[in-house]
Amino acid sequence: MQNCAWNASCATTPTACDNSITFLGWNPVQGGNRCNIGSGVESVAFTAGALTISTLPLQWNPNWQRQDCSTQVCNTAQNTLRSDVRVIQKLRFVREHVVELEYTLVNLAGISHGETAQEFPTIYTANGQGGPDLWRLYNSAGTEIAINTPANDGFLWKPFDSAGGWVGMYNQALDYGVGHFTENRLTRWQGWQQRALPFNNFRPEFPFAIPANGTIRARSYLILGGKSTVESEAAWLDQNLPPFGVADQPVAEHYQVGDSLTVSGWALDSDGVTRVEAVIDGGAPVVLSYGQARPDVCAVWPKYPSCANGAVGYSGLVDVSGISNCGHLLEVVAVDAKGNRRVIERRRFFKG
Repeated sequence: MQNCAWNASCATTPTACDNSITFLGWNPVQGGNRCNIGSGVESVAFTAGALTISTLPLQWNPNWQRQDCSTQVCNTAQNTLRSDVRVIQKLRFVREHVVELEYTLVNLAGISHGETAQEFPTIYTANGQGGPDLWRLYNSAGTEIAINTPANDGFLWKPFDSAGGWVGMYNQALDYGVGHFTENRLTRWQGWQQRALPFNNFRPEFPFAIPANGTIRARSYLILGGKSTVESEAAWLDQNLPPFGVADQPVAEHYQVGDSLTVSGWALDSDGVTRVEAVIDGGAPVVLSYGQARPDVCAVWPKYPSCANGAVGYSGLVDVSGISNCGHLLEVVAVDAKGNRRVIERRRFFKG
């Protein structure tokens, strides 16, 4: 909060400012700041069916570094303050009613930010002022959540659980709305309403730290439709999302491979990875060892259940002594607890 954020002393010397979003501290917001000034964009690209937007967000509160509780900023020349993070948002339809949201957050400063609950992202819906009134909030069990607890600035809010990792907000008839499915199955959520403003919103509580000069990544899914559509699409996502990951070894176009090929990397899945396989030229799979510590991966992709112990790495040696001295294709396949499979990497290598 303002008045103590400037020297990061709020934990020991709380702010003297009012309990209001006016006085929030370090808080980059992709949309814009409290003076109703948009953050703008650095770039927009549309390739291969995906819309990618890069933004350097404004700080919500241009006064956040002040040592007093002054609110005088919006009517001055200092009414914007650019943050030191970059937000890259990639959107693409993956099903008729489902948009994949992939986020990359890059800390451009050498300052670490401790773990706290982030809005990554918040879903805003119209409340009838010039649009549909999407106000009925439901968790993944189909229980309606009443947003009725007084908060600040005239808002009502409600913290609640959603065990399936997704939530929906709909109109009165429940035949039009939007759902949000988090790939890492976040179960703590919040709903917010202020009927004098033209929106309602809901968001997962997504706690993570932001390392100095570090990167955070997350992926979730926007589901468009009525309550029954959101529920069926969320069930499909829950059953069918496959693992993802990378291969660190071998490097691309690896030459002069001997009689064995080292294969290593990491794989993540919300239901847990059961095995990782190496396949050479479409042949019989070779099962690799999975479950090695990779805390670096879980720092970038936080809060996946399989990151509870950080053991998401794989490695192994593949016997290639019997193949010809020419180019070959390696495919690394990850399989999750529900049997979903994905080729997480393809690499060409050369025996020599």
